[in-house]
Amino acid sequence: MLSIDNPHLDLEGKYFPYSDLSTISCKGDDCERFLNGQLANDVGALKDNEFQGQVRLNRAGQVQSFFYLLKKNQTEYYILVQSDLCETLIQDLNKFIIMDDVTLELSKRDSINLLFSNYGHTGFKGTYARLNAYFVFEKVEGTALSQAHLETISDLGGAPLWNRTIKNGQLVTDTFAMLDGVSLSKGCYLGQETVSKIESRRGGSYFPVALTASEDTSNTAGELKISKSKVGEVIGESSFKSKNYVIASLKRECRVEGKVLSFDNGGQFSVCYLPLWDEFDLKKISDELYSLAVESFQHGLDDAAIDALYKIIELNPAYADAYESIGVILGRQEKYEEAIKLMDKLMTIDENSVMAHTNKSLYLMKLGKIEEAEEEKAQATVKSFARFGQEAASKKEKEQLLEKDKNELARREQMFRDVLAIDEEDALANYGLADICFSRNEFEQSITYLEQVIETDPKYSVAYLLLGKSLIKSKLNERALGILNQGIEVASKNGDLMPASEMQTLLNELG
Repeated sequence: MLSIDNPHLDLEGKYFPYSDLSTISCKGDDCERFLNGQLANDVGALKDNEFQGQVRLNRAGQVQSFFYLLKKNQTEYYILVQSDLCETLIQDLNKFIIMDDVTLELSKRDSINLLFSNYGHTGFKGTYARLNAYFVFEKVEGTALSQAHLETISDLGGAPLWNRTIKNGQLVTDTFAMLDGVSLSKGCYLGQETVSKIESRRGGSYFPVALTASEDTSNTAGELKISKSKVGEVIGESSFKSKNYVIASLKRECRVEGKVLSFDNGGQFSVCYLPLWDEFDLKKISDELYSLAVESFQHGLDDAAIDALYKIIELNPAYADAYESIGVILGRQEKYEEAIKLMDKLMTIDENSVMAHTNKSLYLMKLGKIEEAEEEKAQATVKSFARFGQEAASKKEKEQLLEKDKNELARREQMFRDVLAIDEEDALANYGLADICFSRNEFEQSITYLEQVIETDPKYSVAYLLLGKSLIKSKLNERALGILNQGIEVASKNGDLMPASEMQTLLNELG
């Protein structure tokens, strides 16, 4: 089984060789306009040599096919689709080509690979399962991933996989295509009215989530029932960070992150939202590599530390700490000339760096270049004074912002009080005052306002969340348990999954 701890790093340079995809070439001056009117994702968002997930729907918002659209240029696109759907898709789209300059035909490809890389590559760039990836029409060097690997990556990263997490005839709102193949802000397309109606209300009735259990989950399969009523269906199993997950399409009221579910076929499972990882975050990945470098250095593994630091520089050339750390390690190894070059590079990245001059002064001193060392030491002193000045200015700016926030809070408070003077049951005004009281640690007053909100509007889900927090702060935990349970039920029925998840977290913490 593929071991994944940090998918953005662990999958670097690995690829999946497709054997079941066909390529449809789409050419003509009207390609973008035509495709945008027929497909659910925003074709206009594609740049040259990029790809995106796409879904073809019927008028009822049901999936007909899922595929990847690759843009070569304004007049030439490629569709990568399951081979058994290829002819049907061509025939379907051809029905709508009337006066358009668009031609669809099969295009022979000897090799179709999906390559995961953060460092750039020739091919069509995009994201697959929140990971930076490229579709490449040529042989790729490196480690090939199996179908089981792709299923794990797709399941945990929220990527639609045909006949697994997306099937013919499904409502698209029940599938991962809502993450990767549908735009809710573009113009009309077939099935758009249904999709918009469902999403503007409470979202799909079912949607894939991950379920975790402390015991072995190998026997979990088929339908999932609670009190003999079907609440979901198992899609498959995957592993991430040495933890096993059951991937299941689950009913809306059960899809609350952290909620513990007891199914009729045994076992208690906790709900986790998918995808399990975020999209590529340059700073976050750089920070993780930096932590790895520090840990390696602390264990005396200088080469491993330097390797991780150079990976940071390749990914994020502006990451100043990486240059400084490499310079320090090289200095300890008495490679002073190399270390000085790193400090010079650091000065181009951060012209205010005090440590660049300080370290360079030390290394020049070690090389016996006393005058140059003294000059660098003087530069370090000048930069230190400049930094103190910047910090003082920043402190003053923060104080001004705090004063501005304080004035804005007073303005909002008066506005809410004016509303209550007219209608003392106004839910929005009571909630607004409760929120202000909570921020001031006036929890008893916050509770009073929130009780009025819920009395006026029992479906005001965020009021239950803030009331639960206020009760916990007031040490009224037993009462908080009741409010949070009530709030989770209300929020789940409303489709307000974010407040429901936060309330579930609070509930779990209370035990």
